[in-house]
Amino acid sequence: MSNKVLNIFTIDFPYGNGEPFLKNEIEVLAKSFEKIVVFPMNFKDTTIKCKLPDNIVIQHENIFDPYNRLHILSENILLIANIFLMELIKTPFKKKYLFNFRNHFNILLHRINAANKLASMFKSTNQKHLVYTYWFTQWTLIFSIVNYKQKNISLYTRVHGMDVYEDQHTDKGFFFPFRYFQAQQIKKVIAISENGRKHLLEVSPQFNDKVVVNRLGVLHHGINLNNSEDEFVLVSCSSFQSYKRVHLIFEVLKKIDIKIKWIHFGDSEERKLVEKTFKDIPFNVTIDLMGYISNESLMEFYSKNHVDLFINVSETEGIPVSIMEAMSFGIPCIATNVGGVSEIVNNTNGFLVEKHFSIDQVAEFILNYNNLDVIRKNVFRDEALNTWRSLYDQETNCNDLITILKS
Repeated sequence: MSNKVLNIFTIDFPYGNGEPFLKNEIEVLAKSFEKIVVFPMNFKDTTIKCKLPDNIVIQHENIFDPYNRLHILSENILLIANIFLMELIKTPFKKKYLFNFRNHFNILLHRINAANKLASMFKSTNQKHLVYTYWFTQWTLIFSIVNYKQKNISLYTRVHGMDVYEDQHTDKGFFFPFRYFQAQQIKKVIAISENGRKHLLEVSPQFNDKVVVNRLGVLHHGINLNNSEDEFVLVSCSSFQSYKRVHLIFEVLKKIDIKIKWIHFGDSEERKLVEKTFKDIPFNVTIDLMGYISNESLMEFYSKNHVDLFINVSETEGIPVSIMEAMSFGIPCIATNVGGVSEIVNNTNGFLVEKHFSIDQVAEFILNYNNLDVIRKNVFRDEALNTWRSLYDQETNCNDLITILKS
């Protein structure tokens, strides 16, 4: 296998605001490969908002062009029959496959067409092509099909949150299709958390020894200023999607009687709906909705502005990179015990609360923390930094990832 070229398949990166956390990872990866080719799935907006290493090449391949369904069916009837038969025999979701047969059939035809288009780019038979799909979604099924046909792909895929946890999807009875077929073609599934690894194996035990944990990470950009302010500063960073439950942070603020400033970074189409719930803001509460800012600007904010606590109240998560970033500056965190969050937040570096938490309880955590003396607050801040250093240091984790990809 050639270890000189790494092909990374993303959703948006390096365009738009998607996958900003991949920037740090790719900077480390670029040091170990002669060339990295990045294939974004979406490239309507081709504005690159970050500086990339010189050996990064961006490749555009449109997999959504119209195609002749009858031709794809006639040319691949045995493959299609084999995939569906394998799933129906082995999957616990037999009824769901049959009930949604038309939808899954159309998905499979589309992925086969895309695989046929990309196969010629990976035709070489004297070496295996190293393919790293950053999400366990369309790209992974496409290259599973390419490998089934050509047997020359070393396929690695990451699982984060929305590509492993069914409850992050609103469709009733949602499940991830065709994973028995993909399990035969994938070399390693790289989970970002131990919780994600366990969940994948509970639902899809066919991956057994193919799943490894390699945590995401962030680089160190300094220590957050540890000076007292005349108001308590609470920071959050996420989209406004419903499962992020940003509106609940405001409900917590209404229960607090000290002077407090809430600063939120992030944006999405749902922002206006959430803002409408911010009614009757207490006189002691200041809210700054900062919208989307670049990762560089966010790191600069943390390095120049004191933050008392970071908060995340999502009802479902993998392990939020936003928490890793806060802890890398020594900022303690309040977070819900969902997904793999308990692997980063605990009661020594912050406050872990239940998924369906009490508003009063979270408000009490904030007030109790505010009442601590400087020495005890510094213990929390030191533990937050130590958590980043031991588990989420980008350099360490990326070097481990390189070892996995080159194995």
